[in-house]
Amino acid sequence: MLRFLLVFVAVIALFSIALTVAHASGPDIRLEAGLGMCKAKQPPENLWHQNDRDNHLQMWDRCSEFGVSLSTPIRDLWFVTRYANLGRFATHAQAIADDNDDFTRRGLVSQDFRRAECAQGFHADCLYNWNGMGDAKGFLFGAAYEPFKVGPVRLGLEAGLFVYRATWREIVSPLDCPANQCWQLQIDQRTGWQRSPETALTARLGYLYAAARRYDVPTHAPITPGFKAPIYQFILGVSVPL
Repeated sequence: MLRFLLVFVAVIALFSIALTVAHASGPDIRLEAGLGMCKAKQPPENLWHQNDRDNHLQMWDRCSEFGVSLSTPIRDLWFVTRYANLGRFATHAQAIADDNDDFTRRGLVSQDFRRAECAQGFHADCLYNWNGMGDAKGFLFGAAYEPFKVGPVRLGLEAGLFVYRATWREIVSPLDCPANQCWQLQIDQRTGWQRSPETALTARLGYLYAAARRYDVPTHAPITPGFKAPIYQFILGVSVPL
């Protein structure tokens, strides 16, 4: 939370400077902030879980955003920039180690996935608890086009580039603890700055707005590069003209 507040203060300070300059030159400005829910697409078996073992996947989480929109000389076209927190997604699963790459290996070494050595350390073909958690946060730079009206509601489209960082923490532990002494294997990974497209449908009514957005960010990328499942964001917010 402290890190989020520091980022919030820094971004607001930068936006304040940009708004002062932009307002002097004439464009309309909207200060916007929203809260909602984000949903990650469930990845395939063996990336987060194995279907024949106990598992629970957290694919929904709260998410938020704040930023500014600037009008352009083109009617109904706005430049947008915002900070977005796409929530945190998690897995709590039992899975057999080293089965992720080859289904045919399952059970070839031993049919006893809970043998004594499995509780003493990390070994191939042992059954363990896998608890993972990750998130993605970053900045969006894009454009919104809002030419449509249905009664008092204005509808629009949005497209942009999401520049973000992703993190993932995986904790592996045995199912059985010898003499109540459990070991843990913890893997902490984070990406550098990544880029991903964003598209959205938007609706505005007075000072209120709603949006359904798609971010093509990898929900498990720090450990499994190349897998990109979209995160969908459903947001409600306020848009205040300055």
